Amino acid sequence: MKASNFFKVLTVAMLLPAMLLTTGCSKDDVDTDNIGNTDNENTSTGVYTLPVTVRVTRQGDESANSPATRAVYNGDTKKLTFETGDQLFVRGQVYSAAVAKDFYGTLDYVSEGTFSGTITTEFEYSGTADALFTSASSYGDVSAVLLPKGYDKDYEYFSIDNNSVVPSPNNAYALTKAAAVEQFSYEKSTTYSSGFALSPQNAILNFTITGLTASTAASVSLTGSYGFNITKEVTTDDSGNATFAVGIDGGTALNSLSLTVNGTPINLGSRTLEAGHIYNITRKAKPATGHPLTVAEVGDIVGSDGLAYAATDYKDLPVGMTAIARVFYMGNETDNTTYTHGLALALADESGVKNWEEAKTAAAAHTPTITGSGVWLLPSSDQWGKMVTGAGGAAALLNGFESVGGTNLSANYWTSTEHNEDNAYYRSYNSLKGRWEILPYPKTRRFNVRACLVF
Repeated sequence: MKASNFFKVLTVAMLLPAMLLTTGCSKDDVDTDNIGNTDNENTSTGVYTLPVTVRVTRQGDESANSPATRAVYNGDTKKLTFETGDQLFVRGQVYSAAVAKDFYGTLDYVSEGTFSGTITTEFEYSGTADALFTSASSYGDVSAVLLPKGYDKDYEYFSIDNNSVVPSPNNAYALTKAAAVEQFSYEKSTTYSSGFALSPQNAILNFTITGLTASTAASVSLTGSYGFNITKEVTTDDSGNATFAVGIDGGTALNSLSLTVNGTPINLGSRTLEAGHIYNITRKAKPATGHPLTVAEVGDIVGSDGLAYAATDYKDLPVGMTAIARVFYMGNETDNTTYTHGLALALADESGVKNWEEAKTAAAAHTPTITGSGVWLLPSSDQWGKMVTGAGGAAALLNGFESVGGTNLSANYWTSTEHNEDNAYYRSYNSLKGRWEILPYPKTRRFNVRACLVF
């Protein structure tokens, strides 16, 4: 049943000549059942209403760092608050004379996490709403879904079908970020225990696509698995930016989605979306342009195509390409048998700490490989020193990765340089002195490993 039709039915039910009690149903026709009912009986189908007030909390209420998709965080109370106009749709089943009977209804937000209103039951019931919800929860068939303020006004992201809330991913689209926050917050509870504790089911993506023609229509298509397909037109602003937002199931990997703007594929990256979070994604309308490693600059990122890209463009690599390293040294090394142009460190450590022999093997086997010239290896002590200088200091090298989607360096890393038969050098960052120090240590000791691309 669509939302609008359901509310018509509910309105009619509420206007029937019935007396509402705080602990029981009013009735139009009386139907026999075994759920705390009276002995009144009628062969016709009954319509019953039950006034309900429930307490509702939401996941993340106590944390400023765990935002719900549509909530206002109050720094004084440390709470995520509901808004006037929010509603809660409640549904469930209980058994009456061994027959499953439904109840359902929409409650309005009152205050302090309290929702109140009237639900409809398919049976006469004289108990409390708390007992009804508890009974349904024990059978595993009760749920509550937050209907954000204005949820069905324009986009019909939520519809009510067979007395259940059904979100429609293909309608999860808005031209403004604010509308998305209002429309697409999908929060649900499937258990009842003295109230409903809602948890988020989806994430919200706020897109800004730059570099388009100002004040014109841009064609946007976002597709994914299971028939997910949103194709819309967005009018750009005076600066040529297109902004839009969508609601996406929590747990979705961005690289499972395909985004095109005016027919041009946009690289979304590979992160997995966490339900209950809002992601601001800014991309250029056209992929970044790379240049050969031989003319790379310190700070550039290296793509899996073997080209160097400005660090500011790492999110805009062509679709199917990944950033694999960051350049930290460029120089004329024609007398060096290992490399002739420069050095770039991988964006992340190898998995787990390793002894010296393991470290050399892991670095040489680093993936992905690149197209063209370039070899992965464990950097020598001298090469570490050149990268510290090229980066502009020890701290700059240490912290030079998060800004391009990588993982910053830790404290201790193996070098490939031997001290003697039993010992090799490792680099240790001394935070008190603000510098990297080189120290010999037994080769059996286990330290971090960061592969180096030499080219």
